[in-house]
Amino acid sequence: MKYYITADLHGFYTEFHKALDEAGDFTDPAPHKLIILGDLFDRGSEAVEMQRFILERAR
Repeated sequence: MKYYITADLHGFYTEFHKALDEAGDFTDPAPHKLIILGDLFDRGSEAVEMQRFILERAR
């Protein structure tokens, strides 16, 4: 199993999504997990997008 781990996203959804895309998270056919540590929403202007993404991934 592959793990994608990140921390302190601070509401910067666009940068986060780009990093996941570049790492292959969206195209990886093998089972994998996304682990997020730290602050998610406290600074950037894309907190709503970040929350929506997190909630969709949790399903």
